[in-house]
Amino acid sequence: MLIELWNRLRWMASQKVKELTGNFSTAADCNMDCKTCCLIDCDKGHYYTAGNCLECPVGFYCPGGRAAPRKCPVGTANQLTAQADIMACQACPDGYMSSETRAGCLLCPDGYSCDQHSGLWKSCNPGQYSPEGELECRVCPQGYVCPDGRNRQHCSAGQEPDPNYTHCVTCALGSLSTKETPGCQPCPAGHFCPDGFTAPPCPAGSFKPGEQFCKSSDSSCLSDAAKELQEESLSSNTELEI
Repeated sequence: MLIELWNRLRWMASQKVKELTGNFSTAADCNMDCKTCCLIDCDKGHYYTAGNCLECPVGFYCPGGRAAPRKCPVGTANQLTAQADIMACQACPDGYMSSETRAGCLLCPDGYSCDQHSGLWKSCNPGQYSPEGELECRVCPQGYVCPDGRNRQHCSAGQEPDPNYTHCVTCALGSLSTKETPGCQPCPAGHFCPDGFTAPPCPAGSFKPGEQFCKSSDSSCLSDAAKELQEESLSSNTELEI
């Protein structure tokens, strides 16, 4: 009676293991503790752990037997369970990186350059930027500054980017810029540029000799209108310095 019960228990254990997609056998002196002596050969797409055959998780592939799950390579992902070979790991599209779990692909975040082969992300340097989904950092576009490698800021009228594209600087005297221009431009002929962002025409009877103010056509003195603008500009600059 005891022998029959023992054989029955062993048969039930073998059926349970078969349900877990593996082939079951026991050593000659095996008891019913499958964690120690049951011999299980898991089917492909499954892996062995603690006496059981479990379905291979997403992000991995499982060749079967008693092998552990194998993680998909960097730059690939697998969103399906019970996959048996590396062909289940699909390359991420351009602009995407594989997630840490390899269960999916993520867009390269803005402000970073991304290496699909190594899986490394590197922040862009100041003066550069990178939109989401771009793998390489770009030089900050004309008329903009990129102070932190991520955000782009358009310079205001009367300003232009510094040579490193990290902050805006005021236009030099005798030049101007608007929101439509990429940088400071020389003041146009027949106009004067007292503040870096406006260019009113020279008053009648005066001309602009390559400076920010107009001069009288019959002397080297500034015209009255130009003098007033110069005084206003100097007063404004003094207040800013204070």
